[in-house]
Amino acid sequence: MKKLRISIMLFIILLMGACSSKTVFDERFQFTDYKWNHFKPIVFTVNITDINICYDLLLTLRYIPQIPYEKFPVLIQIKDPSGGERTFTHTFKIKDPDGNLIGEGLGDLWDLEDKAKEYFFFNETGKYEFKISQYTQYYDAVCIMDLGLKINKSKIDYNIESE
Repeated sequence: MKKLRISIMLFIILLMGACSSKTVFDERFQFTDYKWNHFKPIVFTVNITDINICYDLLLTLRYIPQIPYEKFPVLIQIKDPSGGERTFTHTFKIKDPDGNLIGEGLGDLWDLEDKAKEYFFFNETGKYEFKISQYTQYYDAVCIMDLGLKINKSKIDYNIESE
């Protein structure tokens, strides 16, 4: 009887987690030698199936404490399935005004997660290409371990279908 109760509880927890999932896409790219070359953008391909809701576009950055930048700009280019493009920049704040690292640190690893765009709409279903480039003045950005793209359903849902 006790095993049955535990099995039912686990099933309910798994079911609740599956129903409340708001993450649509979550991938990371790891850099070799902790360097990101200015001319080598990172490309993520995302399949969007629902254009009737809005999304939050989040970027994650993992770096080591020796990072020399206070701010770290990136250029984001989004190509839709029809070939149309949108471009914008996002700047990670790496250090506060006192020079302390921002983010969550554990030993020699620091993680940042920033909203690059909030309440973002996709205009058609299909595969979107996200091309992200480091936008610093340096040929190679150093102390960068990985970059990630995460797309969540926004908390506020502007349903654009007419009733």
